Amino acid sequence: MPRATLAHHALTCTDPVRSPRFGVAALGLAALTPWYRLAIAARNGAFDLHLRRPRRLERPVISVGNLTTGGTGKTPMVIELVGRLKARGLCPAVLLRGYKAANGPGDEAQLLRDEANVPVGANPDRFAMARALLADHPETGVFVLDD
Repeated sequence: MPRATLAHHALTCTDPVRSPRFGVAALGLAALTPWYRLAIAARNGAFDLHLRRPRRLERPVISVGNLTTGGTGKTPMVIELVGRLKARGLCPAVLLRGYKAANGPGDEAQLLRDEANVPVGANPDRFAMARALLADHPETGVFVLDD
């Protein structure tokens, strides 16, 4: 679809789920796409050139993630995965970014603690949180990231 047609469609969208406001937001985000790609390419290049090094934990890590946020079933999937890991005799711990929790652990962390009954850590620096959880729970055998 040519750009002019795409812009026109985005601004005049009549789908009841997607208002014209959605179209304007989509166009704004589309304008940022080249800059985002450039930033990601620079970040990946820094790793390729060994200017940045990946940090590795002493335990395996399983990431449950998605490109979308909220409401896609990641947390129920983490609870199920943790249950299966425990059934196999492993000792999992869950790591969250925790950026939505303004005052202490958020409801998602509490839900995971209650439902999965495993150590849960919430911190934007999940590497640091994993190290802290390992210090408190050295029996942890695998980390599950709820991304």
